[in-house]
Amino acid sequence: MPACKDAVQDIFVKELRGYKPDPSAKSADVSQVKTFTAPAAPSVPKVDEDISAAVAEYARDDATVTASAGTPAAGTQKVEYYFEEEAAPEPAH
Repeated sequence: MPACKDAVQDIFVKELRGYKPDPSAKSADVSQVKTFTAPAAPSVPKVDEDISAAVAEYARDDATVTASAGTPAAGTQKVEYYFEEEAAPEPAH
């Protein structure tokens, strides 16, 4: 009795050996892909005026922002407002 072979495996191997790829499939991606072109290099911005005087003036400027001590800044409230004071326990008789 000959060796029992798997019929599905035989059909699969037969079809696999008989497969011939479509020759037009090799160039199918050519129409789908664009060629890469590098973007142009950015140019350096040109400053027509000398800004060293403006930088020196900024460095000399001694402007400071201070809040007045008497009034709180807008939108702020005291912290005590958020916490309720705990009631002292009543002494026992």
